[in-house]
Amino acid sequence: MRKQCNTCGTSKPLTAFYRSKRGRFGRVAECKLCRVKRNRKRYEEKCEEIKEQARVYRKLNSNVLRMKRRGRYRKASSTVRKTMRECNKRWRDKNRARMADHCLKYLARRRTKTVEDVDRNEIYSRDRGYCYLCGKPIKRKDLELDHVRPLSRGGEHSRANVKATHRRCNRSKGNKLVSELKGRFCVRA
Repeated sequence: MRKQCNTCGTSKPLTAFYRSKRGRFGRVAECKLCRVKRNRKRYEEKCEEIKEQARVYRKLNSNVLRMKRRGRYRKASSTVRKTMRECNKRWRDKNRARMADHCLKYLARRRTKTVEDVDRNEIYSRDRGYCYLCGKPIKRKDLELDHVRPLSRGGEHSRANVKATHRRCNRSKGNKLVSELKGRFCVRA
């Protein structure tokens, strides 16, 4: 059986039309190709407005959307969830440096406006492998990137604000400025 499209006027098989309870033969009046073209044109004309509506919806319904995502995860069988967790854990164990970079970027995005790609190896070689807090050489496995001006105090996640430190030194510095450390470290310029 065939039907004529109201937009382009060509006769096409019923499978070329979307289903509809109200339309003739249980199909909509225009073919799928015409509907796609119309929707694409509408999107191009009102792109920013549509994106803003989506942003507002996500902001107003963040809890509902979060619950839907969790629901999908919970609906998966326990073996699938276990496999997903194991796979994610293996990836995190293999990619510790990338995971650390990802966490730093995430925090920076939440707290500041300036987020730059910072390469750990580049910072390590720039600082010549020495901790800027204690002045001792750093092993690559102990390398951490420290924000000189902490993110929580308005610092940026950029090459200029990041220096190489030992894990121990970074933890003891916390979110203080270098001037607030009161001689606990021999800070290198």
